[in-house]
Amino acid sequence: MTTDCSSGSAARLANATEGTRTRRLSLFRDSATVGLGFVVSGLAAYGFLALTARTLGPVRYAPLATFWSVTFLVGPGCFSVLEKEVGRQISSGLALEDSDYPVVNKVGELGLLLCLCLLLGTALAGPFLLGKLFDSSWLLFAGLLISMPSMWLQYMAEGVLAGNSRFAAYSAMPAAEGCGRLLIGALLIWSGVRTAGPLGIAIALAPAFSTIFVVRTLRSSSHRGPIVNRAHLRKSIGWLLGGILGSSVLVNVGPIIVKALADRTQQALAGRFLSGMVLVRVPLFLYNSAAATLLPSLAGHAASQNWHTFRKNLNHLLIGLGIVALTTTVGAATVGPTILTIVFGKSYTLGGPDLAALAGSASALLMATTLSVALMALRKERALCGVWAAGVLIMAATVAVIPELLARVELGLLFGSASSCALMTVIVYPYLVQQLRQPDRARGALANDRSSV
Repeated sequence: MTTDCSSGSAARLANATEGTRTRRLSLFRDSATVGLGFVVSGLAAYGFLALTARTLGPVRYAPLATFWSVTFLVGPGCFSVLEKEVGRQISSGLALEDSDYPVVNKVGELGLLLCLCLLLGTALAGPFLLGKLFDSSWLLFAGLLISMPSMWLQYMAEGVLAGNSRFAAYSAMPAAEGCGRLLIGALLIWSGVRTAGPLGIAIALAPAFSTIFVVRTLRSSSHRGPIVNRAHLRKSIGWLLGGILGSSVLVNVGPIIVKALADRTQQALAGRFLSGMVLVRVPLFLYNSAAATLLPSLAGHAASQNWHTFRKNLNHLLIGLGIVALTTTVGAATVGPTILTIVFGKSYTLGGPDLAALAGSASALLMATTLSVALMALRKERALCGVWAAGVLIMAATVAVIPELLARVELGLLFGSASSCALMTVIVYPYLVQQLRQPDRARGALANDRSSV
């Protein structure tokens, strides 16, 4: 009897170890698959920005740089919440074998309402956008309007693919977006375009273009998740929207602030600033590839109360990204200025301290956005919104008290991002420690949350 029990225990231990190893390899493989798509997307984005910067020159490139920042502030800031919620709900439903709720329909309806509100807000802000940010380019303004339904479609599709772990198709979307944007931009420049407006239209249409390649996969994927009432869903998305919008502000607002505060002698600074930001933010592309696979994975572990694997996966990712972030910051301070002029041209110059500050803020964002994925998986949307809001407020306060234009924006982004990262750390890890100390809790604390609404 003792021998049988020992053999059974050994077999269970071996199976558990093999299961953990399989899940770890699966997460690595999925991250690598998605990472390939984001590498292609990143290279294409660098190619597009370098090509347009060299063609237009710093002054004409400045409104396009501002348009790029506004578009990615509004798009990921507002619509990526749809991807996160759809992916989280579908993956949780599949993990719990409870997929009766039509997630895509309900979240999509809320997304369309959000899109209409953004279109209305953009129309009302038209005089400011045209006069101060877009240098009176109506094509850039039209491109901003077009980009909103285009990104709504893109992020809804990515949420379905991520929730169903269709990461090969997910990887194809950013790759197709980046390559499509670069191809259209190159054709426009080859045809003689030397203004920002038509290139803005290329930026706006690229997200919708990327969905063409995944239509078949979308049709064959599950669109359902656990049963949640609409009031709970609206509340969840509302807090997530606030948090993701706050993070998007810290990621994208730098060139917008520079353009808005620049006087007539500083109009080219926005383009130079964006070029420096793009150069040092390579690690954020790595984050995107990891986060796409990490959120469904962590959501499944949280739903099944598998806290050991949850913490282990999070730790491994943070350690790896920390090493990458440190390397990027040191490289930006030393060889960054030389690489900047090689890639974008001699007119685009920033000093080593400027690039180091930008790389430091990017590194803090890298860690903070990774921790924010853990908060989303733990369904702590209110805390997520609060910490990103605190970071934005600290950034705004820093910008308000420092007089010099570039320094105030660079330090504002650095302090705001670092503050959000620190606050997330003191929320996520004590919570995980608390869960790990209570191994006998009934499984499905998150399921209990669902049943109570």
